[in-house]
Amino acid sequence: MKRKFRNIIAAVTAALMFVIQPLSAGAAGTSVKVTDRIAVTTAEELAAVTGSGTYYIYQDIDLAGFDWKGISDFSGTLYAYNYSVIKNLTSDDCGLFRKLSSGARIDNIHIENAKITTDTQMLGGLVSYIPASSKDVRITNCSVNGMVSTTYQGSSTKNYCGGIAGVVSAKDCVISGCSSSAFVCGVLGEGGIAGLNRGTISECVFTGCAMNSLNLPPEDPNEIKTEEYHISAATGGISGVNYGAIENCTVLFSECGSAVYLGLVSGVNIKGRGVIKDSSGLKFDRWSDDGDSEYIAECANTVKAGTYSKFVKGL
Repeated sequence: MKRKFRNIIAAVTAALMFVIQPLSAGAAGTSVKVTDRIAVTTAEELAAVTGSGTYYIYQDIDLAGFDWKGISDFSGTLYAYNYSVIKNLTSDDCGLFRKLSSGARIDNIHIENAKITTDTQMLGGLVSYIPASSKDVRITNCSVNGMVSTTYQGSSTKNYCGGIAGVVSAKDCVISGCSSSAFVCGVLGEGGIAGLNRGTISECVFTGCAMNSLNLPPEDPNEIKTEEYHISAATGGISGVNYGAIENCTVLFSECGSAVYLGLVSGVNIKGRGVIKDSSGLKFDRWSDDGDSEYIAECANTVKAGTYSKFVKGL
């Protein structure tokens, strides 16, 4: 009987070893695969996220001191379990993702105390670029706070910075239930959620600051800052430039810099393409424009709700 019992235990153990096994047998600190889910618990494992796998973050991850280079061409699922947080993402290159590809699912990812300062042309706290070729991309219940800033000054149609996404060129991308309280700073176009949007942004909230990065004080206290004041092209609480749909979003600006097109919800809404529906913008601190903006939203200090499908400067 004892021998039979030991045989049963051995069979169960073997079965468990088949289901739960390291990706690289014997390698210390490697991710653990549980059926089709890959557990992520360290900075190294987060940096190893790639391809079309399904990854679950099971605890807070601190990226302080980690040389973050971004996750690129991701088409899988990244989900943070039990409100796990990614802390202190510091990079001179990009946010959490460089690019999202077709089928990507990013859910419940919360980035706290980010310090992303770069000179790249597309920058987002969560993802820099979602190309037009990417189909069925979903970003849900994510948040970013801290600093998201690029000083790129080259002439480019992709020179945008966003709290969640830099450039959303994919029409089949939906960003929903997300929030940002970050300092979002660019040179051409800045948006609290997306710098440029061609997809759908729904039920998102921005409570941070959007401004031209060239007006930020220098990090070096001994550096003498020029008195020149820089004006962005388009700045908005949800998007800098909107070609897509913005629905049921809320903006509570604490501060906003100057832009040619300056708006609480969107700096520019493109005629025949962009639709803004049932969204509101409130200024609860101060409107920092010094009179340099050519078009300022009529909705400053008020709530604007409804559908706008024409070219709106500074909505």
